[in-house]
Amino acid sequence: VDGSKWQTETGDNVNNHEREYYTPGTNNAALDGQGHLVITARKENPANYQCWYGTCQYTSARLNTSGKFNAQYGHVEARMKIPRGQGMWPAFWMLGTPVNWPDSGEIDVMENVGFEPSTVHGTIHGPGYSGSGGIGAPYTL
Repeated sequence: VDGSKWQTETGDNVNNHEREYYTPGTNNAALDGQGHLVITARKENPANYQCWYGTCQYTSARLNTSGKFNAQYGHVEARMKIPRGQGMWPAFWMLGTPVNWPDSGEIDVMENVGFEPSTVHGTIHGPGYSGSGGIGAPYTL
């Protein structure tokens, strides 16, 4: 993964009560040889990572571009096969710049909360409509 464009976040996400531990390195985030970034969640814990609920059951990767580059116009595309299961929270989202949430805004292009395996959410957040007060709607398959 190109470190000039992406920074890796590690650890567990206590705030969302996710069940995965975000790892550094290439085991959970790597290029596929065709220029595509692949993030893989795995049911494993080879390093005995500890999460908010005890010993982590999964590993994954969490990457962001904060402070790496800005885009005013353009095209952003992702093809995702998302994991299913309680505690998973796959998401694809964008923040405004400078990052001063919620004032800078957020676009949740896709979020899937593990306890709703057939539903994805798209939401816009900003000042006065952040958190659970965001503007959006679920889509159930």
